[in-house]
Amino acid sequence: MRPSRLFALALVPLLLAAVAAPPPAATLSGTVTDAATGAPVERANVSIAGTALGAATDAAGRFEITGATTGPADVRVTAVGYAVRVEHAVLTATTRLDVRLAPGETEVVVAGRARETEMRMPGTSGRPSGTMSPPPPPASAPRMSRSAADAAYSGSSAPGSSAEAAPSGGGTMRRERSSGDGRSSDDGERGDEPPRRAPRPSQARAGLLTAGDIDDGLNWDRFLSYSERAVQRGSSLRDLRLDDRLTLRIQDLDGRPVAGARVRVDADGGRQRGLTTEAGTDGRLTLFPRYDFGTGTDRLTVTVTPPGGGDARTETIDVSRLRGETQRVVRLRTRAQRPQALDLAIVLDVTGSMGDEHRYLTDEFENIVRQTRRTYPDADLRFALVAYRDHGDDFVVRRWDFTRSEREMRERLQQLSAGGGGDQPEAMDEALDAMLDLDWRTGTAGRIAFLVADAPPHAERMEQTLDAVREARARGLRLYPLGASGVDATAEHVLRTAAALTQGRYLWLTDDSGVGNAHAEPNVPCYDVQTVDRLIARVIASELAGRRIEADPQDVVRTVGNPVGGVCDGEALSQQPTPRRRQPGGLGYD
Repeated sequence: MRPSRLFALALVPLLLAAVAAPPPAATLSGTVTDAATGAPVERANVSIAGTALGAATDAAGRFEITGATTGPADVRVTAVGYAVRVEHAVLTATTRLDVRLAPGETEVVVAGRARETEMRMPGTSGRPSGTMSPPPPPASAPRMSRSAADAAYSGSSAPGSSAEAAPSGGGTMRRERSSGDGRSSDDGERGDEPPRRAPRPSQARAGLLTAGDIDDGLNWDRFLSYSERAVQRGSSLRDLRLDDRLTLRIQDLDGRPVAGARVRVDADGGRQRGLTTEAGTDGRLTLFPRYDFGTGTDRLTVTVTPPGGGDARTETIDVSRLRGETQRVVRLRTRAQRPQALDLAIVLDVTGSMGDEHRYLTDEFENIVRQTRRTYPDADLRFALVAYRDHGDDFVVRRWDFTRSEREMRERLQQLSAGGGGDQPEAMDEALDAMLDLDWRTGTAGRIAFLVADAPPHAERMEQTLDAVREARARGLRLYPLGASGVDATAEHVLRTAAALTQGRYLWLTDDSGVGNAHAEPNVPCYDVQTVDRLIARVIASELAGRRIEADPQDVVRTVGNPVGGVCDGEALSQQPTPRRRQPGGLGYD
């Protein structure tokens, strides 16, 4: 063999080792200040494009991001009332970046070159850097073993308690806590809206979109205060009088949640005779006597039967003696089983303003399913899709029923394109009607729907929208609305109320990803931000585990306030008309 060939062969393992070796870690720190006054900018969002890494500035305007990779990177800085700023940096082991933000509504892109310990601002000796490829996406999540998943189910079922982490991964990142989010009260009143900007052209890739979430069921007094303010400020959603919440927690004799227990409620004194429904996978069912059965309801007779039949348990509850939050534990002579199946529907607004989010969510779908299957490889998953626009567009609603094929679901999403719309309200009520017509399973299967929207229903169709939510509630469906860019006050009120009535959570996209139009900050006092695929996978894992699963700290991009187990400020809050159709399985109001 010739020496040149031997030399080339000798280089192969060296090249492979070089390719396989991970790049060294980088730490990015610095300050964000007001360009005019020099004052520190608190709660500015600093993120590294193409990654899930980011941080919020503290009261002194300081931030620190660890776990990045060395090399070229786009560093994006946003803050309410300021122009978006993007710095082209070359990250080294320790890089400092001091950014000055100017008021405005346009995006400012500044070219510069980082030294090892300092980034110079424009006007100094910094030289423009060239074009670059974005950093790689976060790494795949590690697998949670089946034994860990079973252990999560066999423990205490108290809502809000911590459990094993959901699938996690990505770079290690310092968790930055923000003392607030620019609102004018502790209850999370909306401050100034973030500046709107045109969506930037980008190549959709999974693992980029970021979102926060709030479980209003764990913060009920705050939710009631928020809802009352929303009505006073002109929300077209009326006051539903939900301050008499009664939570049933259905357990077996060992205290484990009984998923899918059949519940029959008969009411005395109200307008509605009764309700037949099923508890969620966590064994919980919330009732609102006035909302469910009408003013004047004085007594409820609750009969609970194990899924699949068996010895029933009957409880009589004197509604007139209920004061505020009330819980009632119902013990059944049965052995609880962890849920093995899940029906997941996506109800998607595909009007023109949703274009960027639609492209990214299509790519996120595979990531979400992949993470779920790592945790629950034997789970029987089914997927359905409802797409909607508005009257006057080329279609109002399109519906695809449940399938077990991930490929088929992805093809359905890829068939859609964003278009139409033009005015703010859309045909949300008709989309929810189509969702109810899907072939949902009953019993121990989890039943959840993600309603992805950025606009409210038409004001004149609000009652029809509420009727659809009420019907979903009666059937044991849980709604997880996902607010996209441009969500106004009424849309947020509708989406959060739908989640609260069906024991779901409200999710919303954030600006941490840099994707799409500016996303309105919600009236929420505390939350964690993580990538959408991680968040949705955690929601699904919670449904299959039968209990709330907290985010892995490494998945948290940013934290606002002090959420502890989903509860803001660590307060110990307790868990606590004729329908248009009746489901063949017998679920619904009489």
